[in-house]
Amino acid sequence: KEESEKKKSIPKVKKTEATVYGRNLPISLKINNYRLRFFFKKALKNFLPKEILNKQKHGFGLPFGLWMNGNQPLNDLAFKSIISLSKRGIVKQSFISSIQNDHKKNPGYYGVMIWVMMMLEQWFISINK
Repeated sequence: KEESEKKKSIPKVKKTEATVYGRNLPISLKINNYRLRFFFKKALKNFLPKEILNKQKHGFGLPFGLWMNGNQPLNDLAFKSIISLSKRGIVKQSFISSIQNDHKKNPGYYGVMIWVMMMLEQWFISINK
C-alpha cells in the first residue's frame, strides 16, 4: 500500500504527550522477547520495590488461545483480524507469521497477544462502519 492509503486506514487518535511518546519508542522497548509489561517494569524500576516488579502473575488469565484451538470459526476470525492489522501497516507480516507459529507451541501464552490484536482490528472495523 502507498503511505497515504495506510494513513487513511488507521483511525485518528488524539495526540497527547503519551501517544507521541509511545509512537516514538523503539520496538525493542514495546515488545521485548514477548515479555509482558517489560517497558513498565523498566520505567518503574527506581520507584517500586523489587518484590513487586518481580512477582509472579496472579489471577485468572483469559484462556483465549485454548479457546481458539477448540473452535475453528474463532480461530479463523482471530487470524483474519490480525492479518488485517498487518494490511493496515500496524503490525509487520513477519510478526504475524511468528505469532501464528508460536501460538501452536504455547496457546495459553500467545493467545492473549492474539486476543489484544484481534480486539484492536475489530475496533477499527466498528468505527469505520
